[in-house]
Amino acid sequence: MANQILHLEPYQDAFFRSTYRYPGMLAGWGTGKTMLAIFKIVLLCQLYKNNLALIVRRKFTDLAKSTMKDFTRYTGLKIPQGTKEVTIPGTTSQVLFMHGDELSGLQNVNLGCIYIEQGEEFDSQEQFDLLRGRLRRELEPVTDFEAYDPAYDSYIADLKANPLLQMMVGANAAGHCWTWKKWIKDCIDTMTVEDGPYAGESFKAYELHEATSYDNYQNLPKPFIMDIASMKQDSPAKYKRFVLNDHDEYDREGSYWGAELSALRRLHPPHIGLVPHDPAYAVHTAWDVGYTTCLWYFQVVGVNRYYLGYYENQGEGVQHYTDLLHKWEEERGYRYGHHFGPWDVTNPAHKVTEGQTVMEIACEHGIFFDRLDQDRDVNNSIQHARKGFPLSWFDADGCENGLDALEWFHEKKNERMSLEGRPYFTQKPEKDWSEHCAKAFIIADQGIPMIDDGGDDMSIDEIHKLQHKHGMVA
Repeated sequence: MANQILHLEPYQDAFFRSTYRYPGMLAGWGTGKTMLAIFKIVLLCQLYKNNLALIVRRKFTDLAKSTMKDFTRYTGLKIPQGTKEVTIPGTTSQVLFMHGDELSGLQNVNLGCIYIEQGEEFDSQEQFDLLRGRLRRELEPVTDFEAYDPAYDSYIADLKANPLLQMMVGANAAGHCWTWKKWIKDCIDTMTVEDGPYAGESFKAYELHEATSYDNYQNLPKPFIMDIASMKQDSPAKYKRFVLNDHDEYDREGSYWGAELSALRRLHPPHIGLVPHDPAYAVHTAWDVGYTTCLWYFQVVGVNRYYLGYYENQGEGVQHYTDLLHKWEEERGYRYGHHFGPWDVTNPAHKVTEGQTVMEIACEHGIFFDRLDQDRDVNNSIQHARKGFPLSWFDADGCENGLDALEWFHEKKNERMSLEGRPYFTQKPEKDWSEHCAKAFIIADQGIPMIDDGGDDMSIDEIHKLQHKHGMVA
């Protein structure tokens, strides 16, 4: 393998030199995400004795046909298909290649560096969190290792003095998925340890690197740049996502409501913005209950639905949520109307752990559920909820996490029967982090026809006046 001197764009150099534990490069097509991560892994394998690196991709076919071939193209090293591991020449360090389904079997392995390729392909941060627990290898620098390019001398000296355990993530923009949450919405630059023997100490945690395809145009073929530029006319959504790295433009494959939410954002004024509480109308809630319990709270004015916010928590008892509602009642002036619950608020199984059903506990704390029967045809419920989006307004801040879940909620795909560009769906929702929120939203949709807030007595002009009052129409 030839030792290479890299000539990098400034954003590429910043990612390559990063000493953060979790640098993420969320960037457009052709920006060099894979190349930079491969060269960084090779460097860390050469710099530290007996290092062990891992490169991960969600699907085996993509790992074998794309990621592993890219590794060979950039390094000249062939990867045996049987073992999917390679030793870096001149070292005792190895690089492993795994797909997402193999990670659960990654036991008793201490890694020194990791690269998650196309992180947006994973449904959640579950695999990322699993790998965090494996990033714990004892690193010993090769004292006589020297940089191939003198410009990196001080950087190499720093890595020798401060051995680097690192997990890199590369991803395309994919809406408000887990990579967006980790590196854009909630990017934590420095984390301070709050517990254990090192309480009070800090480390550099998450670092975001972004780029559009045009930021690397000098290293890409002119016909490619011209072609992706033409996508602005014939494929504008993909142009925004894959070329301009726009995280707000994404219609997930199999998404139930992604198109409807995108349409609400494009309206003028948008239906996702500021939605103030109107004390003249009751606030209603719609729940999904379980280990993860969540609720939407909203008002109904005439035919329109104004979602004030969304709340979700895990592992809390029913009283946690009833106390929260009473707190909002006092602090925000909410006057509650209906509390819509799913069929299992009366499920006797809850008595095994709590001694009472959810409905009984809530009743003791002043919250009285309207129990809604389960629609046996989940697709019918999803379709019916879809029809309510044009009548809905969402507060952008209060509903942020809920909107992310609604946008992510999607049909489960049969991976074995799907072909490239021809997905085969199971006609059932994917059971992931978004399902609880979606169920509560469906409960709201089913309960709204039961609400009587005087809307039948309101004229169209009166409804329009209320919309103007709240800034919901131009």
